[in-house]
Amino acid sequence: MGSSGINAEYMGSSGINAEYMGSSGINAEYMGSSGINAEYMGMQRPREALAAYQEATRLDPRDIDALRNMGAVLNDVLGRHAEAARAYDRILAIAPGDATTWFSYALVHWGTQDFTSALERMRGAFERGYQQAGQYIPVLEKMITDAAEKRIR
Repeated sequence: MGSSGINAEYMGSSGINAEYMGSSGINAEYMGSSGINAEYMGMQRPREALAAYQEATRLDPRDIDALRNMGAVLNDVLGRHAEAARAYDRILAIAPGDATTWFSYALVHWGTQDFTSALERMRGAFERGYQQAGQYIPVLEKMITDAAEKRIR
């Protein structure tokens, strides 16, 4: 299990899928109109990034880009999954059809090994047009099956 909590057997040797994560550890898609410098998103300064995104959402509670970035820092870098989930809940309250948020939320559940919830969110992302999510659905289904088989033994 990598530091992200995602099983390396399913996600590659680093524990995190390289297609999803850029070399800095954060998907470039997360860098939106909030105007926060990508430098903050590196592993070196996640707390500063978080503070900047929190301030952005204080100024505009409906700033989806800042909320998404905040969720990414909380989940992907700081491992604060419950707080990341709250950021994604806020986005879905504003934009329930936001496929990227459904995908990101699936990764929160994946990181906490709640594979059933991860699968539900991943399917939601796929149904809302996030095509990349489709490749993770069978992986999650297998993880759920494997976990069930281990419990039976």
